[in-house]
Amino acid sequence: MSPTSGILSYRPRTCPPPPGSSPTDLARVPHLRSSRLQPCTWRYGTPVSACVSPTSVPSGQRPHTCPPPLISLSPQSTDVAKSTKSALVRLYTGVMTHHVNKLRALLQYSPVSFSYADLVRTSSIGAAHRAVERGDAVRLVYDRYVAREHSESFAARAHAAVTWVGPEGALGGTAALFAWGILEDPPQRIHLIARPGTKRVMPSWVRIVRPTYDFPAIPRGGVMAVSPAFAIAQAYGLVAPHERSELVYSAIRRRAVTIVELVEALEVMPRVAKRHALLLTIHAAAAGAESHLEEAGLYDVFNTVEFARLTRQHKLLINSRPYRFDMYDAQTRTSIELDGARFHSSPEHQTHDAQRDAEAAAAGILTVRLSYRDIFDRPDWCRAIVRNTIRARERN
Repeated sequence: MSPTSGILSYRPRTCPPPPGSSPTDLARVPHLRSSRLQPCTWRYGTPVSACVSPTSVPSGQRPHTCPPPLISLSPQSTDVAKSTKSALVRLYTGVMTHHVNKLRALLQYSPVSFSYADLVRTSSIGAAHRAVERGDAVRLVYDRYVAREHSESFAARAHAAVTWVGPEGALGGTAALFAWGILEDPPQRIHLIARPGTKRVMPSWVRIVRPTYDFPAIPRGGVMAVSPAFAIAQAYGLVAPHERSELVYSAIRRRAVTIVELVEALEVMPRVAKRHALLLTIHAAAAGAESHLEEAGLYDVFNTVEFARLTRQHKLLINSRPYRFDMYDAQTRTSIELDGARFHSSPEHQTHDAQRDAEAAAAGILTVRLSYRDIFDRPDWCRAIVRNTIRARERN
Protein backbone atom coordinates (compact mmCIF):
# COMPACT_ATOMS: atom_id res chain seq x y z
CA MET A 1 0.00 0.00 0.00
CA SER A 2 1.37 3.42 -0.97
CA PRO A 3 1.93 6.05 1.71
CA THR A 4 -0.99 8.18 0.49
CA SER A 5 -3.61 5.49 -0.11
CA GLY A 6 -6.50 4.47 2.19
CA ILE A 7 -7.74 6.38 5.22
CA LEU A 8 -4.29 7.18 6.65
CA SER A 9 -1.98 9.60 4.94
CA TYR A 10 1.61 10.32 5.94
CA ARG A 11 3.02 13.72 6.80
CA PRO A 12 6.63 14.81 7.44
CA ARG A 13 7.57 13.96 10.99
CA THR A 14 10.21 15.04 13.48
CA CYS A 15 12.65 12.24 14.23
CA PRO A 16 16.28 11.75 15.30
CA PRO A 17 19.03 11.02 12.78
CA PRO A 18 19.34 7.34 11.81
CA PRO A 19 21.75 5.09 13.62
CA GLY A 20 25.27 4.91 12.20
CA SER A 21 25.31 8.47 10.87
CA SER A 22 28.86 9.69 10.47
CA PRO A 23 30.18 12.97 11.85
CA THR A 24 30.56 14.09 8.28
CA ASP A 25 26.85 13.59 7.74
CA LEU A 26 26.01 15.48 10.94
CA ALA A 27 28.32 18.32 9.95
CA ARG A 28 26.51 18.43 6.63
CA VAL A 29 23.25 19.22 8.55
CA PRO A 30 24.32 21.54 11.42
CA HIS A 31 20.87 21.88 13.07
CA LEU A 32 20.90 18.20 14.05
CA ARG A 33 23.66 18.91 16.56
CA SER A 34 21.53 21.25 18.70
CA SER A 35 18.43 19.13 19.13
CA ARG A 36 17.70 15.49 19.36
CA LEU A 37 14.43 15.78 17.45
CA GLN A 38 14.67 17.71 14.21
CA PRO A 39 12.96 17.45 10.83
CA CYS A 40 13.96 14.10 9.46
CA THR A 41 16.25 14.53 6.43
CA TRP A 42 17.62 10.98 6.12
CA ARG A 43 16.90 8.00 3.98
CA TYR A 44 19.39 5.25 3.40
CA GLY A 45 22.10 7.44 4.97
CA THR A 46 21.56 10.23 2.41
CA PRO A 47 20.04 13.60 3.34
CA VAL A 48 16.61 14.14 1.75
CA SER A 49 13.86 16.76 2.19
CA ALA A 50 11.37 14.56 4.10
CA CYS A 51 11.20 11.26 5.83
CA VAL A 52 8.89 8.93 3.91
CA SER A 53 8.54 5.21 3.80
CA PRO A 54 10.45 3.72 0.90
CA THR A 55 8.80 1.73 -1.84
CA SER A 56 11.95 -0.23 -2.54
CA VAL A 57 15.23 -0.78 -0.72
CA PRO A 58 18.53 -0.94 -2.66
CA SER A 59 20.58 -4.00 -1.98
CA GLY A 60 22.98 -3.72 0.90
CA GLN A 61 21.24 -0.71 2.34
CA ARG A 62 19.28 -0.74 5.60
CA PRO A 63 16.25 1.55 5.49
CA HIS A 64 15.88 4.21 8.21
CA THR A 65 12.74 3.73 10.33
CA CYS A 66 11.14 6.99 11.55
CA PRO A 67 8.79 7.20 14.55
CA PRO A 68 5.12 6.51 13.81
CA PRO A 69 3.90 9.23 11.48
CA LEU A 70 1.08 11.61 12.36
CA ILE A 71 -2.25 10.69 10.91
CA SER A 72 -5.15 12.71 9.59
CA LEU A 73 -8.68 11.70 8.78
CA SER A 74 -9.52 11.15 5.19
CA PRO A 75 -12.67 12.63 3.63
CA GLN A 76 -14.42 9.29 4.15
CA SER A 77 -14.27 9.72 7.96
CA THR A 78 -15.21 13.44 8.11
CA ASP A 79 -18.93 12.69 8.39
CA VAL A 80 -18.31 10.35 11.29
CA ALA A 81 -16.34 13.05 13.11
CA LYS A 82 -19.04 15.66 12.53
CA SER A 83 -21.80 13.38 13.79
CA THR A 84 -19.77 12.54 16.88
CA LYS A 85 -19.15 16.21 17.57
CA SER A 86 -22.86 16.99 17.20
CA ALA A 87 -23.74 14.20 19.62
CA LEU A 88 -21.27 15.54 22.17
CA VAL A 89 -22.66 19.07 21.79
CA ARG A 90 -26.20 17.82 22.30
CA LEU A 91 -25.13 15.87 25.37
CA TYR A 92 -23.36 18.88 26.85
CA THR A 93 -26.32 21.14 26.11
CA GLY A 94 -28.73 18.71 27.76
CA VAL A 95 -26.60 18.37 30.89
CA MET A 96 -26.15 22.14 31.13
CA THR A 97 -29.88 22.75 30.68
CA HIS A 98 -30.62 20.28 33.47
CA HIS A 99 -28.19 22.02 35.82
CA VAL A 100 -29.53 25.48 34.92
CA ASN A 101 -33.15 24.40 35.54
CA LYS A 102 -32.19 22.79 38.83
CA LEU A 103 -30.41 25.94 39.97
CA ARG A 104 -33.29 28.17 38.83
CA ALA A 105 -35.77 26.07 40.83
CA LEU A 106 -33.58 26.31 43.93
CA LEU A 107 -33.41 30.09 43.70
CA GLN A 108 -37.06 30.67 42.84
CA TYR A 109 -38.58 28.44 45.51
CA SER A 110 -36.20 29.51 48.30
CA PRO A 111 -36.39 33.23 49.24
CA VAL A 112 -33.06 33.04 51.07
CA SER A 113 -29.49 33.77 50.07
CA PHE A 114 -26.85 31.30 48.89
CA SER A 115 -23.09 31.46 48.56
CA TYR A 116 -21.42 30.84 45.22
CA ALA A 117 -20.19 27.50 46.54
CA ASP A 118 -23.81 26.56 47.29
CA LEU A 119 -24.79 27.35 43.71
CA VAL A 120 -21.94 25.23 42.33
CA ARG A 121 -22.70 22.39 44.72
CA THR A 122 -26.34 22.36 43.65
CA SER A 123 -25.65 22.43 39.90
CA SER A 124 -22.23 22.94 38.33
CA ILE A 125 -19.61 25.62 37.82
CA GLY A 126 -20.91 26.40 34.35
CA ALA A 127 -24.53 26.68 35.48
CA ALA A 128 -23.62 28.91 38.43
CA HIS A 129 -21.50 31.17 36.21
CA ARG A 130 -24.27 31.40 33.63
CA ALA A 131 -26.90 32.23 36.30
CA VAL A 132 -24.78 35.06 37.69
CA GLU A 133 -23.80 36.34 34.24
CA ARG A 134 -27.41 36.43 33.00
CA GLY A 135 -28.72 38.03 36.18
CA ASP A 136 -30.83 35.08 37.31
CA ALA A 137 -28.79 35.08 40.53
CA VAL A 138 -28.29 38.56 41.98
CA ARG A 139 -25.55 39.32 44.48
CA LEU A 140 -26.88 41.35 47.41
CA VAL A 141 -23.71 41.41 49.51
CA TYR A 142 -20.36 39.73 49.12
CA ASP A 143 -20.82 36.05 48.19
CA ARG A 144 -24.56 36.04 48.94
CA TYR A 145 -26.85 35.46 45.96
CA VAL A 146 -30.63 35.34 45.62
CA ALA A 147 -33.04 34.93 42.73
CA ARG A 148 -33.67 38.11 40.78
CA GLU A 149 -37.36 38.00 41.68
CA HIS A 150 -36.48 37.91 45.41
CA SER A 151 -33.83 40.64 45.29
CA GLU A 152 -36.21 43.26 46.79
CA SER A 153 -37.68 40.90 49.40
CA PHE A 154 -37.13 41.75 53.05
CA ALA A 155 -36.71 38.06 53.94
CA ALA A 156 -34.03 37.51 51.29
CA ARG A 157 -32.16 40.69 52.14
CA ALA A 158 -32.32 40.06 55.88
CA HIS A 159 -31.00 36.52 55.42
CA ALA A 160 -28.16 37.73 53.19
CA ALA A 161 -27.15 40.54 55.55
CA VAL A 162 -27.26 38.47 58.75
CA THR A 163 -25.37 35.58 57.12
CA TRP A 164 -22.71 37.94 55.80
CA VAL A 165 -22.19 39.60 59.20
CA GLY A 166 -21.57 36.18 60.74
CA PRO A 167 -22.91 33.98 63.53
CA GLU A 168 -22.64 36.83 66.05
CA GLY A 169 -25.00 39.08 64.07
CA ALA A 170 -28.77 39.50 64.39
CA LEU A 171 -31.63 41.66 63.22
CA GLY A 172 -32.33 44.61 65.48
CA GLY A 173 -34.52 47.67 65.73
CA THR A 174 -37.35 47.98 63.21
CA ALA A 175 -36.10 44.94 61.26
CA ALA A 176 -36.46 42.73 64.33
CA LEU A 177 -39.89 44.24 65.10
CA PHE A 178 -41.09 43.36 61.61
CA ALA A 179 -39.67 39.85 61.97
CA TRP A 180 -41.61 39.47 65.25
CA GLY A 181 -44.81 40.70 63.59
CA ILE A 182 -45.07 43.89 65.65
CA LEU A 183 -44.64 46.17 62.63
CA GLU A 184 -46.94 45.60 59.67
CA ASP A 185 -44.70 47.11 56.96
CA PRO A 186 -41.04 46.15 56.44
CA PRO A 187 -38.51 48.92 56.98
CA GLN A 188 -36.60 50.43 54.07
CA ARG A 189 -33.26 49.85 55.81
CA ILE A 190 -32.37 46.66 57.64
CA HIS A 191 -31.05 47.28 61.14
CA LEU A 192 -28.27 44.82 62.06
CA ILE A 193 -26.67 44.23 65.44
CA ALA A 194 -23.11 42.86 65.48
CA ARG A 195 -20.46 42.23 68.08
CA PRO A 196 -17.73 44.85 68.51
CA GLY A 197 -14.84 44.26 66.14
CA THR A 198 -16.99 43.03 63.26
CA LYS A 199 -15.87 44.89 60.14
CA ARG A 200 -18.07 44.67 57.07
CA VAL A 201 -18.70 47.05 54.19
CA MET A 202 -22.46 46.92 53.82
CA PRO A 203 -24.73 48.37 51.11
CA SER A 204 -26.86 51.46 51.61
CA TRP A 205 -29.96 49.46 52.58
CA VAL A 206 -28.21 48.06 55.69
CA ARG A 207 -27.56 49.90 58.95
CA ILE A 208 -25.15 48.11 61.27
CA VAL A 209 -24.66 48.90 64.96
CA ARG A 210 -22.05 47.36 67.26
CA PRO A 211 -23.27 47.71 70.86
CA THR A 212 -21.10 47.07 73.87
CA TYR A 213 -23.81 45.28 75.87
CA ASP A 214 -24.92 41.66 75.52
CA PHE A 215 -28.15 41.26 73.58
CA PRO A 216 -30.30 38.12 73.44
CA ALA A 217 -30.60 36.73 69.89
CA ILE A 218 -33.44 34.33 69.08
CA PRO A 219 -34.08 32.44 65.81
CA ARG A 220 -36.98 34.02 63.95
CA GLY A 221 -37.99 33.33 60.35
CA GLY A 222 -34.72 31.63 59.43
CA VAL A 223 -32.50 34.40 60.85
CA MET A 224 -31.39 35.56 64.27
CA ALA A 225 -33.23 38.53 65.79
CA VAL A 226 -32.92 40.33 69.09
CA SER A 227 -35.77 39.96 71.58
CA PRO A 228 -38.81 42.28 71.17
CA ALA A 229 -37.93 44.26 74.30
CA PHE A 230 -34.45 45.14 73.00
CA ALA A 231 -35.82 45.78 69.50
CA ILE A 232 -38.35 48.31 70.86
CA ALA A 233 -35.65 50.13 72.84
CA GLN A 234 -33.39 50.24 69.76
CA ALA A 235 -36.11 51.44 67.36
CA TYR A 236 -38.05 53.81 69.60
CA GLY A 237 -36.00 56.91 68.81
CA LEU A 238 -35.61 56.08 65.11
CA VAL A 239 -39.27 56.00 64.05
CA ALA A 240 -41.63 58.95 63.56
CA PRO A 241 -42.86 60.58 66.79
CA HIS A 242 -46.50 59.58 66.19
CA GLU A 243 -45.44 55.93 65.78
CA ARG A 244 -43.24 55.54 68.85
CA SER A 245 -45.90 54.85 71.45
CA GLU A 246 -47.69 52.43 69.15
CA LEU A 247 -44.56 50.24 69.06
CA VAL A 248 -44.96 49.60 72.77
CA TYR A 249 -48.73 49.19 72.80
CA SER A 250 -48.78 46.98 69.73
CA ALA A 251 -46.15 44.66 71.23
CA ILE A 252 -48.06 44.47 74.52
CA ARG A 253 -51.37 43.78 72.74
CA ARG A 254 -49.75 40.96 70.78
CA ARG A 255 -48.23 39.63 74.01
CA ALA A 256 -44.80 39.76 72.43
CA VAL A 257 -43.36 41.68 75.35
CA THR A 258 -44.20 42.60 78.91
CA ILE A 259 -43.64 45.79 80.84
CA VAL A 260 -41.11 44.03 83.07
CA GLU A 261 -39.08 42.92 80.04
CA LEU A 262 -39.03 46.48 78.70
CA VAL A 263 -37.76 47.85 82.00
CA GLU A 264 -35.06 45.16 82.21
CA ALA A 265 -33.90 45.92 78.65
CA LEU A 266 -33.56 49.62 79.47
CA GLU A 267 -31.48 48.76 82.52
CA VAL A 268 -29.02 46.79 80.37
CA MET A 269 -28.74 49.32 77.52
CA PRO A 270 -26.57 52.31 78.52
CA ARG A 271 -27.71 54.56 75.66
CA VAL A 272 -31.26 54.68 74.27
CA ALA A 273 -32.59 57.39 72.02
CA LYS A 274 -35.62 59.14 73.58
CA ARG A 275 -35.25 57.13 76.77
CA HIS A 276 -37.40 59.53 78.83
CA ALA A 277 -40.29 59.38 76.34
CA LEU A 278 -40.07 55.59 76.27
CA LEU A 279 -40.22 55.47 80.08
CA LEU A 280 -43.35 57.65 80.00
CA THR A 281 -44.96 55.28 77.50
CA ILE A 282 -44.09 52.29 79.67
CA HIS A 283 -45.53 54.06 82.70
CA ALA A 284 -48.74 54.81 80.77
CA ALA A 285 -49.02 51.19 79.71
CA ALA A 286 -48.56 50.12 83.32
CA ALA A 287 -51.34 52.53 84.29
CA GLY A 288 -53.70 50.86 81.81
CA ALA A 289 -53.25 52.80 78.57
CA GLU A 290 -53.52 50.67 75.45
CA SER A 291 -52.91 53.19 72.66
CA HIS A 292 -51.25 56.49 71.88
CA LEU A 293 -54.64 58.15 72.19
CA GLU A 294 -55.16 56.87 75.72
CA GLU A 295 -51.63 57.88 76.63
CA ALA A 296 -52.38 61.42 75.45
CA GLY A 297 -55.55 61.38 77.51
CA LEU A 298 -53.59 60.30 80.55
CA TYR A 299 -50.72 62.80 80.29
CA ASP A 300 -52.17 65.78 78.36
CA VAL A 301 -55.93 65.93 78.98
CA PHE A 302 -57.17 64.18 82.10
CA ASN A 303 -54.04 64.80 84.10
CA THR A 304 -55.43 67.17 86.76
CA VAL A 305 -56.45 66.41 90.34
CA GLU A 306 -60.18 66.46 89.62
CA PHE A 307 -59.80 63.45 87.31
CA ALA A 308 -57.61 61.41 89.65
CA ARG A 309 -60.74 59.53 90.81
CA LEU A 310 -61.15 57.96 87.35
CA THR A 311 -60.14 54.30 87.10
CA ARG A 312 -58.18 53.40 83.95
CA GLN A 313 -59.12 50.32 81.94
CA HIS A 314 -61.82 49.25 84.35
CA LYS A 315 -63.57 45.91 83.75
CA LEU A 316 -67.24 45.32 84.50
CA LEU A 317 -69.60 42.37 84.06
CA ILE A 318 -72.90 43.46 82.48
CA ASN A 319 -75.45 40.68 81.92
CA SER A 320 -72.63 38.16 82.55
CA ARG A 321 -70.59 39.69 79.73
CA PRO A 322 -67.23 41.37 80.46
CA TYR A 323 -66.73 44.95 79.30
CA ARG A 324 -63.70 47.17 79.70
CA PHE A 325 -63.92 50.95 79.86
CA ASP A 326 -61.05 53.32 79.10
CA MET A 327 -61.91 55.46 82.14
CA TYR A 328 -64.65 54.85 84.67
CA ASP A 329 -66.07 56.89 87.57
CA ALA A 330 -67.58 54.46 90.04
CA GLN A 331 -69.36 57.17 92.13
CA THR A 332 -71.48 58.42 89.24
CA ARG A 333 -71.35 55.27 87.07
CA THR A 334 -69.92 57.21 84.16
CA SER A 335 -67.56 55.78 81.54
CA ILE A 336 -65.34 57.77 79.21
CA GLU A 337 -64.29 56.12 75.94
CA LEU A 338 -61.48 57.41 73.72
CA ASP A 339 -62.21 56.32 70.14
CA GLY A 340 -59.28 56.13 67.77
CA ALA A 341 -59.75 55.68 64.04
CA ARG A 342 -57.88 52.38 64.06
CA PHE A 343 -60.32 50.46 66.28
CA HIS A 344 -63.56 52.46 66.01
CA SER A 345 -63.92 53.63 62.39
CA SER A 346 -65.20 50.51 60.64
CA PRO A 347 -68.96 49.75 60.47
CA GLU A 348 -68.44 46.58 62.50
CA HIS A 349 -66.73 48.49 65.29
CA GLN A 350 -69.39 51.18 65.30
CA THR A 351 -72.16 48.57 65.54
CA HIS A 352 -70.35 46.89 68.43
CA ASP A 353 -69.89 50.22 70.22
CA ALA A 354 -73.60 51.09 69.86
CA GLN A 355 -74.64 47.71 71.26
CA ARG A 356 -72.22 48.08 74.13
CA ASP A 357 -73.47 51.58 74.98
CA ALA A 358 -77.05 50.33 74.97
CA GLU A 359 -76.31 47.47 77.37
CA ALA A 360 -74.30 49.80 79.63
CA ALA A 361 -77.17 52.34 79.67
CA ALA A 362 -79.60 49.59 80.63
CA ALA A 363 -77.35 48.90 83.62
CA GLY A 364 -77.35 52.60 84.56
CA ILE A 365 -73.94 53.50 83.09
CA LEU A 366 -73.63 56.62 80.95
CA THR A 367 -70.96 56.51 78.22
CA VAL A 368 -69.17 59.64 76.98
CA ARG A 369 -67.22 59.09 73.74
CA LEU A 370 -64.37 61.36 72.65
CA SER A 371 -62.68 61.05 69.27
CA TYR A 372 -59.02 61.29 68.32
CA ARG A 373 -59.51 64.80 66.99
CA ASP A 374 -61.25 65.88 70.17
CA ILE A 375 -58.33 64.76 72.34
CA PHE A 376 -55.58 66.36 70.25
CA ASP A 377 -57.34 69.41 68.79
CA ARG A 378 -59.53 70.60 71.73
CA PRO A 379 -58.39 69.09 75.03
CA ASP A 380 -60.01 71.89 77.05
CA TRP A 381 -63.40 71.05 75.56
CA CYS A 382 -62.89 67.37 76.45
CA ARG A 383 -62.11 68.25 80.06
CA ALA A 384 -65.17 70.48 80.29
CA ILE A 385 -67.51 67.82 78.87
CA VAL A 386 -66.32 65.13 81.30
CA ARG A 387 -66.28 67.52 84.26
CA ASN A 388 -69.84 68.79 83.64
CA THR A 389 -71.14 65.27 83.01
CA ILE A 390 -69.75 63.95 86.31
CA ARG A 391 -71.11 66.97 88.22
CA ALA A 392 -74.56 66.58 86.70
CA ARG A 393 -74.73 62.94 87.62
CA GLU A 394 -73.53 63.70 91.14
CA ARG A 395 -76.47 66.10 91.63
CA ASN A 396 -78.89 63.48 90.37
